[in-house]
Amino acid sequence: VDEVPGVRELHRRNVLQLVTLDAWLIHKLTGGYQVSTDYTSAGATGYFDLWQLKFCPIQTYTFSVPYDTLPEVRVSDAFYGRVASSLNLGFSSPITGLIADQQASLLGNQLFSTTDMKLTLGTVFSAQIVTGTYTHPTAGAIFPQIGYKLYSKDFSYVAEASSMARP
Repeated sequence: VDEVPGVRELHRRNVLQLVTLDAWLIHKLTGGYQVSTDYTSAGATGYFDLWQLKFCPIQTYTFSVPYDTLPEVRVSDAFYGRVASSLNLGFSSPITGLIADQQASLLGNQLFSTTDMKLTLGTVFSAQIVTGTYTHPTAGAIFPQIGYKLYSKDFSYVAEASSMARP
C-alpha cells in the first residue's frame, strides 16, 4: 500500500479493494454493488488461512495488505448478485455460482470421495487428490487447497501438485 503512489490515499478514503480476478468480475457485473469471492479463489491467494477459513491477519500484516480491503468470501453456490441492467446486455440474470477453474473440474467430474484424483495437462501440469473434509499441512511440493464448499456439502479439500510447462 505504501509502495505505489496514491494507494494509501485510496485506502484512507475507503475506496481501495484488493481482489481476486473473479471478485473484480462480480464487482463489474453487479454494477459495483458486490465485491466477493468464493473459498476456492480466496484459498489460492496465499493470504487465506485454510484451517481458520478466513484471511490471515498475520499474512496481511506482514505484506502490508489492509485487511478491510479484501473481498467477502462465500460458498461457491452462493447468490453473488444480479447482472446490472446498466450494462445494457439485455438481461439481468442472477449470479449464483463462482468457483476457480481447477476446482470447478472436480465438481464437473463428480470427484466427491476421498482419494478421487484428477490430472490436468495444459499450460501447467496439475494433479489433485481429494483428501476429504480436513486439510493437511504442506509436504514438499504438495500443497493443500480447498476443493470446494457448497451449501449442501461440507468443505472438501485437495492436495495439489503442479508444475509450469517448459518450452
